[in-house]
Amino acid sequence: LNRALHSGADPAVLARDFVSHWRDIFLSAVVGERWISDGGISREDFVEMARQTGGCDLADVQDLYRLAREGADEAVRGSNPSYGLEALIV
Repeated sequence: LNRALHSGADPAVLARDFVSHWRDIFLSAVVGERWISDGGISREDFVEMARQTGGCDLADVQDLYRLAREGADEAVRGSNPSYGLEALIV
């Protein structure tokens, strides 16, 4: 995160991409392998998303997606977005 921010990355874009990633993970958990064709992702991405959830149940994945959305909103609106993004990622 620090390297990205120091090289000029926009915290709002990073937050949006983080939420988008968790959205894809959530939808892949809900839809299953159909998300490969419906969501336009590769099989490799689908497998990686499943690995990232570590076998969490759907309710946990949904909570993580909600936390990503809420945390990103708070981080971008805060006085120091980089600190908010750090807390969100952890």
